[in-house]
Amino acid sequence: MKRYLILLCMTLLSAGMLSARIAAKIGDREYSTEEIKSSFEAYKEFNQSSDSPEKQTELLKLFFDNMIAKHIYDREVKARGITVSAEELEAEITRRPPSLAFAIEELYTGDEFDYDKYLNKLESDTSFKKGLIESISDTFAFSKLLEEVRNETVIDRDLIKTQWLSMGNNSEARIIRFITKEIDADVTEADARTLYEATKQDYLREDGRSLRYVVFDSPATHGRAQHYDGGVDETEKADEFLALAKRKGFSKAAKELDYEVFETPPFSFDDGFIRGIGRDLNLMKRIFNTFANEQIGLHKSNMGGIYVYEIAGTYDHYYIPFEIEKDQLMLKAAFLKRQEAKEDEIVEFITGRSSAEYFQEARRRGYEVFEKIDITRDSNFGEHGNIELLNQAILSTFEGDFTPLIEDQGKYFIAWVNRHYVRNEKVWKLTGESIINEVSKVERQRHLDQWYQEQLKSLGLLYPEASVILK
Repeated sequence: MKRYLILLCMTLLSAGMLSARIAAKIGDREYSTEEIKSSFEAYKEFNQSSDSPEKQTELLKLFFDNMIAKHIYDREVKARGITVSAEELEAEITRRPPSLAFAIEELYTGDEFDYDKYLNKLESDTSFKKGLIESISDTFAFSKLLEEVRNETVIDRDLIKTQWLSMGNNSEARIIRFITKEIDADVTEADARTLYEATKQDYLREDGRSLRYVVFDSPATHGRAQHYDGGVDETEKADEFLALAKRKGFSKAAKELDYEVFETPPFSFDDGFIRGIGRDLNLMKRIFNTFANEQIGLHKSNMGGIYVYEIAGTYDHYYIPFEIEKDQLMLKAAFLKRQEAKEDEIVEFITGRSSAEYFQEARRRGYEVFEKIDITRDSNFGEHGNIELLNQAILSTFEGDFTPLIEDQGKYFIAWVNRHYVRNEKVWKLTGESIINEVSKVERQRHLDQWYQEQLKSLGLLYPEASVILK
């Protein structure tokens, strides 16, 4: 019907030369404003277009695109010498009724087109057959042309097989990412302490030490020598204190010389640092060297500072005190409260409705829904990156079923598995021919599309302006 309509429009264009103004151009063929207007009016009648300016503009472009297509097809049919015989046309209308036939009520039985009635009318009504043949004569030539172009496609069966096998096993799925609202999580010290007690084993350490120490300024940290108290520098003061501490005891010596004593909480070598002093590998090695058997010592830090210390305690095992971890525990407790609220919402989503309603409800709530094909164990999910657990869940879930809920770095996902693809020689023997046919269809159409684009580029085109034609 569409090809018949284009023929009618072209006939009207050829008949109308009422204005010298060029409104459109296809190759060397120029069209006046009145030619385009009159043909477009006929085109609109068949298409029953809306009167809105936007729809009219779209229809005008479609009308002219069809004119361009007919120009290309007519030119190429002639150039290739494509002909259509009466036998071919009769065979075509017998095999496939043209659209005009479907508009005849007498060819229907109830609401269904009756093919037997159609064949009987072809045999008994010569004018009916002639009319149908005339309606498809041009379009059938176009069909032969398009098939000829498609047949130019080169299909490499071995390459298709190699590429198919190289894709390996994969799956395709539709995935929901739950996007939940953040809530304000008010936590107290009691919440933090409860969490500490519940996870206390996380704070268990073995082979610990604690220190008492007095710190002196290091001369190396200043631009000039540091002398105090009548010319005694900090190193001398540290040595003096060390000697006294070894004779009288650390605490008594500090009290006698009026030095402030600091004490560390327990620490282990694996901690890598001493609270109050910092990261000092040499000091850590010295303290945990069992052969040194040194209870009181002096250490000059590379970072500045001289420490005279006493090992205050030795522990087979200990727990990092709550007071030290309190701030981090408060943050963790708040995070867990927010996570719990998120998980409650997700559990309500999953258990509160049937799986058939998941995607509709997910979109209503503003959750992210996306499709993913060619899923393997190493697949990435866009901005979410590689989610190993989600990949594994999809690959191990039956077709037509949902994966379990997957959590990854605070993000929650669930996926509906559409299909699994297994690619090996055994499967190829069973499905290879159909795969080649499917690929061939795609490649043949791609070649036709490329050919058509090349034809378009060879033409000088001037589209009619909607503001001129539609006014």
